[in-house]
Amino acid sequence: VRNGRSTYYGMAQLTIGAAKDVLKTWPNLLEKYDVAKNDKAIKHALAYDYKFNIEVASKYLLMIRNQFGFTDHKLINSYNIGPGSKQISNQDFYYSRKVIKIMQIL
Repeated sequence: VRNGRSTYYGMAQLTIGAAKDVLKTWPNLLEKYDVAKNDKAIKHALAYDYKFNIEVASKYLLMIRNQFGFTDHKLINSYNIGPGSKQISNQDFYYSRKVIKIMQIL
């Protein structure tokens, strides 16, 4: 999915930048999912291998939590708009409210 300048891949809607950040910390994921270490292969795996996509997404959440100390709404908002964004806040934006509601159902 293309939105502005970024393209998002797979069910967790990850950017290639976020995925590469995760793969720097957990390079074993490339071998585990038999993915070559290049952008084209990573994009393909994010788009078509849901297990790879979800594992990378969960590691990305861990990175945000561990690096920035974000929790709850702030963690979800930073996943959605990027942890370095000046828009990050504890506000319960519609997106974070919806995600938390879905998580409570699960």
